[in-house]
Amino acid sequence: MAILDSGVDLDHEDLTDNMGAGYDATGGSSNGDDWYFHGTAVAGVAAARGDNSKGVRGVAYYSTIIPVRFYNSASGWSTTESGYLQSAIQWIRTGNRADIINMSFTITQTTSLNSEINTAASSGRGGKGIVMVASSGNNNSTSIGYPSSNSNVISVGASNQFRQRVSPTSSDGTSDSDFLGSNYGSGLDIVAPGLNIRSTNIAGTIPANFYLYYKGTSYSAPQVSGAAALVLSVNSNLTREQVKNILESTADKIGTYTYSSGAGENPSLTWNSEMGYGRLNACRAVTIAKAGKINGSDLVCSNSTFTLDAIPAGATISWSSSNTGILTINSSTGVATRVGSGSGSVTITSTLNASCGSVQLTKVVWVGNPDLTKRINGTIAGTTPVNPGNLYNLTAESQSPSTSFNYNNYTGSGDMVIDIYYPNSANTQMYVYGTSTNGSRHVRVTATNSCGSYYQDFVFYIPSFFKSVYPNPAKDYLTLDFNDLTEKATLPDAIELYNEASMKKELVLNIDDVLKDTKNQQGNKYILDIKDLKRGVWYLHAVKKGYKTEVIRLLFE
Repeated sequence: MAILDSGVDLDHEDLTDNMGAGYDATGGSSNGDDWYFHGTAVAGVAAARGDNSKGVRGVAYYSTIIPVRFYNSASGWSTTESGYLQSAIQWIRTGNRADIINMSFTITQTTSLNSEINTAASSGRGGKGIVMVASSGNNNSTSIGYPSSNSNVISVGASNQFRQRVSPTSSDGTSDSDFLGSNYGSGLDIVAPGLNIRSTNIAGTIPANFYLYYKGTSYSAPQVSGAAALVLSVNSNLTREQVKNILESTADKIGTYTYSSGAGENPSLTWNSEMGYGRLNACRAVTIAKAGKINGSDLVCSNSTFTLDAIPAGATISWSSSNTGILTINSSTGVATRVGSGSGSVTITSTLNASCGSVQLTKVVWVGNPDLTKRINGTIAGTTPVNPGNLYNLTAESQSPSTSFNYNNYTGSGDMVIDIYYPNSANTQMYVYGTSTNGSRHVRVTATNSCGSYYQDFVFYIPSFFKSVYPNPAKDYLTLDFNDLTEKATLPDAIELYNEASMKKELVLNIDDVLKDTKNQQGNKYILDIKDLKRGVWYLHAVKKGYKTEVIRLLFE
């Protein structure tokens, strides 16, 4: 764990056993030795040696401390110190010298420093990302300081013994020149105790190896850094983002604050502007990190057994299913059994009860045959008008893992002709031949996983409702020859007859009435009796909501 600060007292009795090789980013030869006190106090909170009968015990008391000095003055900071900080982070990243960086300060942001922080977050620690932690600031401001404000850095505020944010109006009444109150607001991730924090101090006007009480977000941050070290000690394969998520998701929702879903950077957790995702709970964080992940099949056809990577000592475990209507699970053994023929998405939950509270791990599985969503040019659709000579993008989607797809152009009417270019792909294209003039096509898309198959049909039609209307001229009867009388989506909503002489609507046939009148149907044809209508010129209107009305001029003799 790297402590980027004023340095760390290399000879402190409670730190030396954990001390690693240091660095002076200011260009000096101090090897990271402390000239002030601040870095030594921060290091003690994070990693003062435990079980040595001396002084204090840090959160991660067997972690190696990498002391780094990046400033030589506590006032008048400028971009010079920002450059030193950039060099310090680069030294750690390129040499793979630390998994965690603690930054208990606020400093001027520069483009190059910000770029280095982002690089360390993405590519440090062998590509897993360096876990960076910073204090939010001590000005009681609604704007957290930099580098805490960088979204790749865990931003830490301070809480008090009354389960509140430290502020002049909180129960402790803190407000002095050194610590007006904990900064808060957008970007705050977590809080940790920030008052009466006992830690190590350097030699000076007071005796060497002395211990003092401190306050401020500077001493909240190393508690989170220490907890991150504990998390990585039980699961070193975790990425930076995973460590951050574990610390946030296991934090305690303290105080009378309202924690709202989606308010913070992590949409799956509840957040408050003064407390972030809550107060640090290192025990719960280590418990969930030790447990690892839920192992078991992503697809359950009949049954499957779910396990954890490990069960932490002293913890008990219970299993549950979000939908016992299609999947039950034994609460003790983790053996899940499919119920009946039901299919769907189910969340498996493993609840670990430890001495510091319960934590939960979840895994989403699919049960049974796949589901299916079909899209045309990105829009969910089933029955769709198409135009000859055009190309259409067809997409099939399923929540089920390991699903294959097949498109089959299997039936239709009229002279509509299509090609399916990639029939065994989730994404395919359909071409409608330019010579097509009427009719419809049914394209069946089938989704298949190891449990079985499920299919749905696309229905495509050329938006002309009739093959023909005859005879013309007509005497007693008019034949309406539809493209497909069995597919309602390809039919008009109504058929209307207008007399040219009066321009009045003389007859209206609702399509539902046409479909019910089977006596006058012959396949796709409907025979309309016109004996009682006046002789002369008529106009047939085929009307469908959302479509241009199809008009046919007729002569009744």
